[in-house]
Amino acid sequence: AQLTGVDTQRPKPEALAQAEAQLRSATAAREATAAQVAQVRSDLDQARRDRARAEDLYKEGAISRRELESAQLEATRQGQELEAAQQDLQQAIAAVTTAQEAIPLLRAEQQDPDYLIRVYQAQMAAVEAELANLADEAQRTTITAPVAGTVLRVPEASARYVQAGDSLLDLGNPADLELVIDVLSADAVKIQPGDRIWVEQWGGEPLAATVSRVEPSAFTEVSALGVEEQRVNIIGQFADPVAAALGDGYRTEARIVIWSDDHALQVPVSALYRCAQDWCVFVVDEGRAQERPITVGQRSTTAAAIATGLEPGEQVILHPSEEIEVGDRVELR
Repeated sequence: AQLTGVDTQRPKPEALAQAEAQLRSATAAREATAAQVAQVRSDLDQARRDRARAEDLYKEGAISRRELESAQLEATRQGQELEAAQQDLQQAIAAVTTAQEAIPLLRAEQQDPDYLIRVYQAQMAAVEAELANLADEAQRTTITAPVAGTVLRVPEASARYVQAGDSLLDLGNPADLELVIDVLSADAVKIQPGDRIWVEQWGGEPLAATVSRVEPSAFTEVSALGVEEQRVNIIGQFADPVAAALGDGYRTEARIVIWSDDHALQVPVSALYRCAQDWCVFVVDEGRAQERPITVGQRSTTAAAIATGLEPGEQVILHPSEEIEVGDRVELR
């Protein structure tokens, strides 16, 4: 593009001819103005002689006062005309100087593009040699992936120069996926390798997995409420072949089982309330509310395992309020 534009920088031949014509015109105007200055200077000299003669005649009483003033006024007018003519002459001389200076510049500019063309041609030759070298290296370069798999991502969609160590492709095996679950650090201390995981809300049936590793380092994350939380990544492995529809980076919901007992007696946590230093529930006994202290074993966000204090089949009151008292009659809904 630069080489193509060099010719547009070269002044056109008519520009030089126009500059030479302007010089000739300015020279002629300077000569005419100089002649005019000489004529006005001659008229001024004559007007001054006439003024001196009129002053002598006025002293002798040969002419009137009016004739004297007329001679003086004519001399003054001729002086003003001389000053104006001299200014015109200076402008004409400046115009000639400007026209004379423009011609060498235009002639030099006629030669400058020839030098630029040689410079750009040398640069183009260097670039073409470099491109040829790169093309030769590209033909002789074979990039081998370290593993076999499917292309998951292409970090650089457009062509560019890369440095050693830059990532070209992200490869992986969709059939060998790994789970990454971030949990609060307070919950992470309860999780052990081997704990069961249930993967849900991914678009299919729940999938089984197991905890393979609890990462030793936590990271800070800001919650939706703007609170900073320390969270830990839990790494899991699927127990069964993963569904083909589940891919890398997909969003899922996971439940990690840290304790289980198929024979545990459990109640909803909404039935629990604090009484003194213990947990209690209201049990419906013969149609009346009776307070029952209990011992809670394990609990989740929805259910609690009862170690002591309740028997299977007993009914409890959910969401007990402060208005409920021991002995109040209870009607089932």
